[in-house]
Amino acid sequence: HLILLDIWLEGSNMDGLGILEVLAKTHPNVPVIMISGHGTIETAVNSMKLGAYDYVEKPFTPDNLILKVKRTSELTRLKEENKE
Repeated sequence: HLILLDIWLEGSNMDGLGILEVLAKTHPNVPVIMISGHGTIETAVNSMKLGAYDYVEKPFTPDNLILKVKRTSELTRLKEENKE
């Protein structure tokens, strides 16, 4: 129901932003929260432009991540409810 996607994917042909672009086309209703330990404000903005719901910078606290997941899940639920 939700994807946590790191921007830096060691050994992958694509980085997280590339995968985010694919997900936005193939699974537009699945929310994605991007995670990065090497990100910049530009990376965060690009993530949001590509369709990410939120952006978490490492290191993060478990409470912060849980809060973002809950908010994203609630927003997704409300959007689905409004569609119905």
